[in-house]
Amino acid sequence: MDCADPEGNVVIGYSANLSWKKIGINYANRLLYDAEHGVDSRTTLLRQDPPHMAVDTLTWSPSRLKISAGWKSLAPPIDKTLLTLPQGNLRWICHQPKAHATIQLQPQVSRIGLGYTEKLEMSIAPWELPFVELRWGRFLSATDTLIWIDWRGEVTATWVFYQGAQVNEALVTDESVSFDRGAFMLRCRETVILREGPLISTALSKIPGLKEVFPSSILNTYECKWRSKGQLTKPDHEVSAGWAIHEVVKWKTAPV
Repeated sequence: MDCADPEGNVVIGYSANLSWKKIGINYANRLLYDAEHGVDSRTTLLRQDPPHMAVDTLTWSPSRLKISAGWKSLAPPIDKTLLTLPQGNLRWICHQPKAHATIQLQPQVSRIGLGYTEKLEMSIAPWELPFVELRWGRFLSATDTLIWIDWRGEVTATWVFYQGAQVNEALVTDESVSFDRGAFMLRCRETVILREGPLISTALSKIPGLKEVFPSSILNTYECKWRSKGQLTKPDHEVSAGWAIHEVVKWKTAPV
């Protein structure tokens, strides 16, 4: 779940539940960014109310994170099973490719802007995924919605959705997305790093006991998440400006 207001201030929320063997973990995190204060991240492992979707509105109010958020849909959902293996599936449910987000923070700070919400349902252990690099992102402007997922490894696949429709022959890099033989080109500039490093020291740093449970290849997975100014150039040379939130994740490899 995320929101970027017109000035590029960002709120990102995570709510997760893990059940594996005898392990059960509840996880919630909120990450804030603004130019004055930089990045602030807060995590709780106490059970919180999960996000709730009702008709066209998703709400999330984890009390421990002192946040109350709502997203009202501006585009229909996308539901796609990205991977099917004998041991399980990976299903991606983009509840709201584009939404109007209103987020109240404490003390008395709010963020209002375009936002995005999604859910992953995974019955495959992360170390069994047949790819070693993931690139994901979303770009939202007043007129355009662009989402991308890119895998590289034993299974290499790319999914790009523009205005809710899947497009073919797309090319994804850390800084750009192009499709329709380059007729559409998104460039990400003025990039700010929101989070970077191995997962064991970033997103998973507050969860105890993981070193005894998960392979080092997962704990040392490298992640870099960005907020960028996005410019989408279209075939008629019109340029659409908005904010992109995007990331790269690398398994079993370290950053060069």
